[in-house]
Amino acid sequence: MFNFKLTSVEKDLVLTVCDSELIDKVFEEGELMLEVRANFYGSDTCDERKLREMCRDATIINAVGEKCISVLIEEGMIDEDKILRIGGVPHAQMVLL
Repeated sequence: MFNFKLTSVEKDLVLTVCDSELIDKVFEEGELMLEVRANFYGSDTCDERKLREMCRDATIINAVGEKCISVLIEEGMIDEDKILRIGGVPHAQMVLL
């Protein structure tokens, strides 16, 4: 399962999504810190099918977690070589121009 939030901002549809088991966890690596909070990534949940649908419509994506990022890579939304790992957890952002 994935936690997500969809937000319309002017002409953009912003999708924030994470693997559900990461909610309320904090990851650190050196000076970097990643807080995975429900108020940012959302409290609504979805399955992989719904995530695939939402990512096709989104113009901006912020994603955290092995499972959701794997889906986004398969959908061609995120390049594997652009993933940042913080405390071993993958984080990626995508913006369609």
